[in-house]
Amino acid sequence: MAPVARFGASKGTVRPFAVFGPEISVINEHASGYYIDPDDSVPPEDLYDKTHIDLGAVVGAGCQVMLMPNGALGLSVEYHKVASFGPNMDYITPHITLDVYF
Repeated sequence: MAPVARFGASKGTVRPFAVFGPEISVINEHASGYYIDPDDSVPPEDLYDKTHIDLGAVVGAGCQVMLMPNGALGLSVEYHKVASFGPNMDYITPHITLDVYF
């Protein structure tokens, strides 16, 4: 979850933009195991289950192309910097969007 700000001016039908803002990451790590004997009716066993909440920031850039007066196709990439106290949890997310305006 991130309340981000988007900045960018339209150049004809193309709108490049930058994205940035704070972020809250809810990360759930879960591992389970089971026995592979088909005759056993033993349910899966939880080996590890941990949920933690971390603060961070998101920075990205993208471009929207107006396809029609009320719709645009967008491509963007975001880098998420997570301030966790454990291992490095930074990640990148690509996005393809179809935005419809009412």
